[in-house]
Amino acid sequence: MTTAVRDVAFALEFSEDAPPLVHNVLAIRWTTDVLRILKQIRDEATNRARDKDEEAFVHLPFASLRAQLQLEIEDWTALKDDIGLRSFPDLTKEPGPWGFLPCQKGQDYSECVRDAFARWSEGALSHFSQGRDAYTLGISALRKLNESNQVIQFAQSQVQVFPWDTAGKSGAFSPFNITAGWLASQLAGKELFPELGPVVRVVGSPEGNKAEVMTRPHHAAGGYFSLVCEISLETLPGATKPIVYLKFKRRRWADSLNNRYPASPTIGGYVFPHHARPNSAYRFSVMRRKDAWVTDLGYPVYEHALDLVIGYQDEDVLRYPCDERASVVVMVKAEVAEASRSNLQAGVPLVDQADAFASAANALEGFGLRPFSGFSARKPIRHKTPPLSVLKAEVAVARLLARHGIDDTDTESAIETATLAPSNRWFRLQPPTPDPAHDRVVQAIQTLVKDTAYATDAGRQRIYFLSYTADDIEWVKTTASAILGDNTEVFSAPLPLNTHGPRILLPVDTGSRKQRFDARVREWQKFVDQIGVPDRAMILIQAPLFYETGDGQRKPDDNVNKLAARTALSSRGCTVQYLLPSEPGRMDRFLPRLQASVLDLAFGHAGFVWGLRQAREACFGSHPGAPQWACAVSSLQVHTEWDRQQSVLVATRLECATGESWVRFAHAEAEHVMSPWMRFDQGAKYLASRRVELPRTHADQRMLLANFFADTFDDITSLDPSAVVFIDSTRTARLASWLGDVGVRTPQRQIAAGVVLSQRWPMLRVLRVREQAPAIGQEKFHGHSTEYGMPIRSWTSTQRLFEVEGTSAPTFWSLAKPSTHHKRGASCYRSILLPASSKANEASEAFAMFPAQPDKQHLTSRAVEFVILQKQPQDSNLQLASFAQHLRAGMLTARNEPWVTTPTPLRIIEKLSEYMRA
Repeated sequence: MTTAVRDVAFALEFSEDAPPLVHNVLAIRWTTDVLRILKQIRDEATNRARDKDEEAFVHLPFASLRAQLQLEIEDWTALKDDIGLRSFPDLTKEPGPWGFLPCQKGQDYSECVRDAFARWSEGALSHFSQGRDAYTLGISALRKLNESNQVIQFAQSQVQVFPWDTAGKSGAFSPFNITAGWLASQLAGKELFPELGPVVRVVGSPEGNKAEVMTRPHHAAGGYFSLVCEISLETLPGATKPIVYLKFKRRRWADSLNNRYPASPTIGGYVFPHHARPNSAYRFSVMRRKDAWVTDLGYPVYEHALDLVIGYQDEDVLRYPCDERASVVVMVKAEVAEASRSNLQAGVPLVDQADAFASAANALEGFGLRPFSGFSARKPIRHKTPPLSVLKAEVAVARLLARHGIDDTDTESAIETATLAPSNRWFRLQPPTPDPAHDRVVQAIQTLVKDTAYATDAGRQRIYFLSYTADDIEWVKTTASAILGDNTEVFSAPLPLNTHGPRILLPVDTGSRKQRFDARVREWQKFVDQIGVPDRAMILIQAPLFYETGDGQRKPDDNVNKLAARTALSSRGCTVQYLLPSEPGRMDRFLPRLQASVLDLAFGHAGFVWGLRQAREACFGSHPGAPQWACAVSSLQVHTEWDRQQSVLVATRLECATGESWVRFAHAEAEHVMSPWMRFDQGAKYLASRRVELPRTHADQRMLLANFFADTFDDITSLDPSAVVFIDSTRTARLASWLGDVGVRTPQRQIAAGVVLSQRWPMLRVLRVREQAPAIGQEKFHGHSTEYGMPIRSWTSTQRLFEVEGTSAPTFWSLAKPSTHHKRGASCYRSILLPASSKANEASEAFAMFPAQPDKQHLTSRAVEFVILQKQPQDSNLQLASFAQHLRAGMLTARNEPWVTTPTPLRIIEKLSEYMRA
């Protein structure tokens, strides 16, 4: 079958011969006087709440005002979700804008905002203030400010959207504030996804540089879904114009809420007023309050103004009778809101993405936008990624029986002998037949493990399995021996008392989080001392999510328990991994989780990866300048709901020959701190034993990062002047201008004051990494047409490497292997004519109509951007890009996939965040 192939990036660029696209915009902000009063009301309400709960915090009822503003004014280009009222910055400075509007009707907009504010302040805000006895005099003060037109301020600016030079901006505001929202407004009312009707617009926030349009809810596979197009404005390294990314996702709608122990207290919903406002959709929230779900104060506003059916607030909102007049839906969110009667899965197939992209490109063509074409496929240096197969049940059973020396033709009886439990405890139906070739599979895995630093790390050869029950111990020992070898010892012990369970079953159940946390830590420390857990031991804790309380109810594990375990155990040098218990008859679920937990414990918590040596040999061979170390610099940020944010700068280094991993940190205490290098698992102990924060001011943060770069580069080059360093610019570019897209234009990369990269470290290879690349699909034309004359085509995605044109530094997009492979080219909602088989002949009978696959998960291959900032004279751009791409494989994720979003020296840093939360 003769086929033609082309690559398509779902991105748009501005045509050079198109006239400039200029907008006059109004930015709207609150006056300082209004914010000062609102802050006092909020603070007094919080103080009243803390009389009952010292950790309480309340927000103003701004959802009601936001809903009124959206209904009063349909022209919003962008609008903050909290309309600037969630947190109050330094009131000695001019407040920032919270919304953007076109300039044409400034006076009308002012009156609309004042009217909405008057209704809100006399209604929802007054009720809030009086009910909490919180600065009730403030309501009359706000009334006077509104009457004298001192509530809001407008600032006008002219913004040239396209073309736009990233070196500067026109006027007071950047095109980033408005462009995504403006493009979404141009797409609203047009059909992007064939057969699904026109899309509606959801007003986005100016800070997020994103906006979205989506289809109305549609029914399939027993549930409802909408297809979403997310629009964002992005830049390329050194390029003088932005490009527009279009990303697509499937949003599923829930039919039930978790009324027992939801994982989150909030879930989002949408109102689609098909009749009243056919081109718009409006957000609202459903929140957990005192064991009940309630809709936010914005929902009644929509209910009244949009003529919704009355009586479907709070939890009943999920039973809203959606019809041609309106639909009200709530998003699916794991352990919060479920589509229990639906078989719908996540993801949008490439064919649906491609058709929607083509429709969007056609709709925006009149504004000078066209599909981005400045990239081309490059053939990377070949390298065979080390394989790591999931231990299938057949192999696990065979290994279990071999460990116990059981050679019984009756598999059920043999399993019962080995595990002391009947076979149906593990397998609902017949148990799998033991794989006679299991030794070959195990040998392949252990050969791979021996090629990592784990095999030579004598200090980490013990796993302590802690559980309330010993039911799963034989499977744990079997999996550990199959993956890590027989030298790894597995010890079993009961989970210590008073460390896990619901609050009502544990001591100090009514104390503050800190008191409960400290109590759990003390219990863990006593346990470690009693059984003599050695330094650097690996701890696998099996603890359920819910516990029986003796009164017929089940309560969740106290949310401080896991944090306390990590703190106490990591303080003794141990690494910690959690594992849920097996469910009766569901070994098909338990075995993959168990394997991932063992791998994560042995490798992820130690920073060990696969394939580093092989990737270096494939890309650099035996050349004297081949790198001996692969390094990375990034930052970590962790924020919990009861604690302020923690931040730290992190550097890693991995020895290519052994895979051994080291880490260091930079943060602020009484003065700036830059730690020495330490083993990766020691880094976990370092973070769990202290609070880490960056300096308070932006200038001090920049200085610390500059010094950290310089000191780290000095250390690395003392070991290996030819090392490869990966830098995550997503998190660090705001503090280091030489990493930004504008800074890339300057060939002299100034790391710190008077310190230039090419002068001080001339042989160091430096690559910038950013998780910012468009989705890319491969379209295949099969040389035949439908009866209507349309060419028969299909879409697929494979592991690829693309070079990007028009940048100031060599730039590549790396596309990972797709996560799922259902019928390639099939849609999630419509039937499509596709090749019946990849081996079919060229006859027209080789094609058939394939039905929609709404019940299949369609995950798009992940793309990441590499930018080569410095290389050695003999290096080729493709050589370094290939090395970076190969290092995207080598870690096993929760879905047992070896491909991750960034090269592994960067990716392993994420594991440390678990210990920061402690």
